[in-house]
Amino acid sequence: MSVTGDGGPIQVSQSIEVGIRTDDIIVVGWIDPLGVPELDPDAVLSDVLSAMPINGKQGTASLNCNLIMGALSYNAVFDPLSLSLPNYTIGDSTYILHWLFLYSGNADAPQTEPDFSFRRPGGIAADPQLVATFVNTPTNYKLFNRFQLKMRITTDPGTGLPVFNGDPMEVVPSVTAIGTTVNPCGGILGTNYLSLVPGQPGPVNGSSTYLIFPTRSSMVNDGSPDADAVAAFNTLAGIGQSPVFWENIGSRITFTAANPLSPTIVLQSYPSYNIYVNGALYQSVPEASDPIRQFQTNPYPFGTVPCVAVFPLPGGGFVTSTTPGGQCGVEAPPDVSARTPLFIVQ
Repeated sequence: MSVTGDGGPIQVSQSIEVGIRTDDIIVVGWIDPLGVPELDPDAVLSDVLSAMPINGKQGTASLNCNLIMGALSYNAVFDPLSLSLPNYTIGDSTYILHWLFLYSGNADAPQTEPDFSFRRPGGIAADPQLVATFVNTPTNYKLFNRFQLKMRITTDPGTGLPVFNGDPMEVVPSVTAIGTTVNPCGGILGTNYLSLVPGQPGPVNGSSTYLIFPTRSSMVNDGSPDADAVAAFNTLAGIGQSPVFWENIGSRITFTAANPLSPTIVLQSYPSYNIYVNGALYQSVPEASDPIRQFQTNPYPFGTVPCVAVFPLPGGGFVTSTTPGGQCGVEAPPDVSARTPLFIVQ
């Protein structure tokens, strides 16, 4: 700026620190039943079709469905209806896998409505009560990630690049929630037993990078279905094909000092994701065309640790089964052999 003194104008410069409040970002992960491949009942065993009808209605089939899932979760391909070890083919395993994803989706969740918003009518920001109501109904979603910061930005004298001046601070409390799945088999014997199945938070769920990098800050949402479901998925994905194993799902929201008003959002390929900016829908990202794309040969966080399970047969005896990866569906601790997916890389 120019200052006039007795000797004439002089130039004076002064550094001004910039304070920034970022947008409020919400990422909702949910299974869209319309994105699941169409069920193909051809070449599927009649007992499978009886326990898992193509129309999804259970009734008396619910117990048999849960028994089949129980066997699969022990890595045992066992048919509780005939008390035998059936010769499941890839047609059976694909049908069961698609059926599970189809009927455990979020078809009735609020975010499926095209005009759904976290704003009140006429509002310009997410309403805290609307957010809380949504999060407190965990069957609405599989994943929920919210992140907003305020920060001071200065210039690093050594590099000339923008950096945080002190740690960024949360404007609203961050939320990294893992949803609850409605059991597609239904509760056992017409009761609510096992009708709702909470998911598992992953090893880095809720982790941030405030103190790791002076130039960017992230929030990670990391999770999966319950351990029994993961073990059953892994059994199914190894029938009739080279084994692959379920990998965690999640998202990462990142703000940088260089461009704090343009967050980077990284998503896994499954499920579908809705991105909300200041409470309003910004973008919908559809899920992969087939849930099998969320399976890997060395999945995060389960790695390649063999999983040995012993399944008792109702008629006596037992079946011992070994899966080459998957840690029996248990999240922690992450195995050193596991790959590091994009959403975890900081």
